[in-house]
Amino acid sequence: MASDDGINARGLIDDSASDEEKEAYGEENQADTYFRITAGTVNVTAGGDAIDSNGQVYIEGGTLYVSGPASGPDVALDFNGKATITGGTFVSTGVQEMFESFDSSSTQNFINVFYSTAVSGGTEVKVTDKSGNVVLSYTPTNDFTAVILSSDKLVTGETYTVSAGSNSEEITVSAGENTIGEQSGGMGFGGGNGAPPSGAPGENGGTPPSGNGTMGQPPEKPTDANGNELAMPEQAAGIPIVKTIKIA
Repeated sequence: MASDDGINARGLIDDSASDEEKEAYGEENQADTYFRITAGTVNVTAGGDAIDSNGQVYIEGGTLYVSGPASGPDVALDFNGKATITGGTFVSTGVQEMFESFDSSSTQNFINVFYSTAVSGGTEVKVTDKSGNVVLSYTPTNDFTAVILSSDKLVTGETYTVSAGSNSEEITVSAGENTIGEQSGGMGFGGGNGAPPSGAPGENGGTPPSGNGTMGQPPEKPTDANGNELAMPEQAAGIPIVKTIKIA
């Protein structure tokens, strides 16, 4: 059990670098830095980021159980590049704030689960198939509002029940990413991962709102009877100009 990060993968920077340079380097995607697990069993319980890579995360085999922090901004799975799962068993619990999950290039199915209220540590998270057989089971130490579940036993097209205490939901698994519940509690899905909230703008599948707001289409300029464009009135003093921001 760690009071700070559980497992941390990071590159090295020269001691002569300034604090600002070190901090900036820590926020970069360090392409040659990665955390990879291919076999064995790893249990992580952490008060900070449970799995923290300044580059990539590769889950290719083995079994990894993660009980992440009970409050943000630290999370169960944190990375600057991307995380993929192609094999093995992975169960993590943590919070929804700054939540990150596996990339769409993952070849193994996974389920992101979001709870509207915190589930107490010591509560078993369990996945059962339609016959009642247990497919996945983990009892984390820390309270949680978000879970990631993945196993080669989660078969595309099959229906499973995901339960934690009094919470129980059925899901028919699709290939790749699956989601139960709705994420809340701050901006998450970093690195293009996770489940963005419905309607989130940008390139992650959301649809910008319609209408003439700053995130919609601009209004057509008025014209006179001959089709000549009319001059628009000057902006009133004290009213800021709002620029459209594209969130990628």
